[in-house]
Amino acid sequence: MASLTTVTRPAIHVWHKVSNNPRSYDFAPGDLIHWKDPRTYGDNAVGEVVDIGSNGRGGIQLMVDKLEREMQGSKIWKFNELTCNRIVQPDDVLRHVSHDPALGALTKKRVREGWGKMGFAVGCEKYCLQVHVNEVHLDVAPGDSDDEEEEADVDENGIHPEMADFIVPDDEGEAWCAPDPKNLTDEQRKWVNQTHAAVRDWENWVPKDDSEQAVKDFVDNMTAKYSVKEDERQFTSGASAEFSKPSDI
Repeated sequence: MASLTTVTRPAIHVWHKVSNNPRSYDFAPGDLIHWKDPRTYGDNAVGEVVDIGSNGRGGIQLMVDKLEREMQGSKIWKFNELTCNRIVQPDDVLRHVSHDPALGALTKKRVREGWGKMGFAVGCEKYCLQVHVNEVHLDVAPGDSDDEEEEADVDENGIHPEMADFIVPDDEGEAWCAPDPKNLTDEQRKWVNQTHAAVRDWENWVPKDDSEQAVKDFVDNMTAKYSVKEDERQFTSGASAEFSKPSDI
């Protein structure tokens, strides 16, 4: 059955809304989409699907990381962790680059090919439009190759031997700790307290409709997932921390 899938449908497929053709594959994490982003006045947006959530009405909505320019007018693009998160409705997708699930986990080569179909060249953490690839310098990590044999030459944490002295796995790093007020400026303390207030307000937010409830459920599930991991690190280090109701400092 898997072989039939790869024969009758391409490994990487590009779907355009204007074609009115059915999708070759359903949405899945790792897919790329192009849509109009209402948060930035309907500009053309490109991003990677990171999860699929419920819209509360029996349908789905896409959790997407949006690729953004490094700075205004820059030819370098990247994912800014603080601003890249988006929720996109499937009906708003104009172009969808999908992958044949029968081929298993995405490889570096297929990721590059997928972005290429979106018009981008890929570095390690930086991207650029293919038309600018000879005008900019993209970062390349040691062992960053299309050679699948080289790609497999990593340890159990996914770290290439040449980077072993520079990268510490998450579970081996120091557990999170609250900032020490004595080391903060007045402006930094103000920012920390505003952030803590926003976290507390989130806990008290009551969604008004199914769409807002779906957003809250998604964030709460992600929070629970990573809070458990951090709680384990805190316990191992003999410390503890309050994540959902942080106090002012």
